[in-house]
Amino acid sequence: MYDTNHSTSNKHERLLDQTYNGILNYQTTFRQDHSIDAMAGVEYYDSYKKGFSASGYGSPLSDFQDLNYTSTAAGVRQIDSWHYRQRILSFFGRVNYDYKSKYLLSLVLRRDGYSSCQKITVGEPFPVYQLRLGIE
Repeated sequence: MYDTNHSTSNKHERLLDQTYNGILNYQTTFRQDHSIDAMAGVEYYDSYKKGFSASGYGSPLSDFQDLNYTSTAAGVRQIDSWHYRQRILSFFGRVNYDYKSKYLLSLVLRRDGYSSCQKITVGEPFPVYQLRLGIE
């Protein structure tokens, strides 16, 4: 007769993280004294995790990771599964204006969207302004 007072369990998870980026740059000088340097970009991040677990009681040995060897009585086996997804979508840009390498105006704008569900919620843009004066 076998001793069937052993339990067994197993768990499997899979995680997939992906990041995609796209960036465009542009530079020009006009009328000798004016320069513009611009950059625009987008970033998409996606993280997806899914898993499955199972456990049972009544196995002849504790090292079996197979529910086939556990008791089939009601309430003895537990099975669970889950999934989780997070996405972030970002748009950003920067424009630098330079006059005679003495005055610099820099504008930066970024807008992010976040989702832990199926739909991405886009937040308000947050701008940054900067004015510099070069002193010789």
